[in-house]
Amino acid sequence: MIENKEEILRGYEDIIQTLTDTSKLDMESIKLQNELEIVTEMIRNCVEENAHKALNQTEYEEKYKALVEKYESIKKGLERINDKRFEQSAKKENILEFIKELKQREDLITDFDEELWLGTVDKVVMNVDGKISFVFKDGMEVEWDI
Repeated sequence: MIENKEEILRGYEDIIQTLTDTSKLDMESIKLQNELEIVTEMIRNCVEENAHKALNQTEYEEKYKALVEKYESIKKGLERINDKRFEQSAKKENILEFIKELKQREDLITDFDEELWLGTVDKVVMNVDGKISFVFKDGMEVEWDI
């Protein structure tokens, strides 16, 4: 890694830009927020109509239940978008930490460095087939036979 450090760092600039681009998520969020406002207004109108008019209560309850289910579905969609944003932010922070560690290294690493390990390795997975997977904080994964 140290030999092609500059190339790796340039590559990460593109990765960070891609990871932090939330324009599609933002557009989807705005769309869902608008839908949520419409459904909220429809629920309010449904309740108000029931309060002022004699309606068939079975039909009212079915309509009300369908609107509430739509509301909950849209809300879950917004939560998924927020979760994706959070994931992107966490990935960005992990990559920035990896870049920080890489920038600080000038020489080839010949001894185990706990700080570098903790700054770059997210987890180690022991597979049943006798292989170990090293998952780095930037999402890269390397398999190793034992």
